[in-house]
Amino acid sequence: FFGNRDFLLEKSISNTPRALFFNQNFKPAYFIHIVRNGYAVTEGIMRKATVMPGNPFAQQGKYPIEVCAHQWRRSLEVVDEVKNGLTKFIEIRYEDLTDKPEETIRTITGFLGLEDLDAGMFSKEFTVHQKTEAIKNMNKRSVERLSNDEINCINRVAGEYLRRYGYYYEVTE
Repeated sequence: FFGNRDFLLEKSISNTPRALFFNQNFKPAYFIHIVRNGYAVTEGIMRKATVMPGNPFAQQGKYPIEVCAHQWRRSLEVVDEVKNGLTKFIEIRYEDLTDKPEETIRTITGFLGLEDLDAGMFSKEFTVHQKTEAIKNMNKRSVERLSNDEINCINRVAGEYLRRYGYYYEVTE
């Protein structure tokens, strides 16, 4: 419940292909696409994703970097496939959300037709995954965990989208 309106927020990447269905059957439907650095996302998937028993990668205990980079790229491809058919769509960057949260949230509340949030909210700490911290950009830590070979692999798999969103960088060995 937010003010005098009820909202349903759904953030599962698996629902991206269903966006056109949601657009048609939920009125009004608003879509906020958050793009994050593909290197950081790939590293996070590789580090955090649970490989289920029976999966071809179960013995390795983690997904190969190529698979993780492909997931990031493919999620952006699916958004590209559906976004023009959505009535209300906005794209923001994770980096803007973490580095300029008040401005970015103001853009989102404007898009949604909501009142701006209290500015004091942006200096608060939040508990997420058993950690309590202020809003901060976690990309640098994630990218620093990657080897040059892993970055080169991510570039091969997702270079087009890394370039499109200004994340791409070359690694020399």
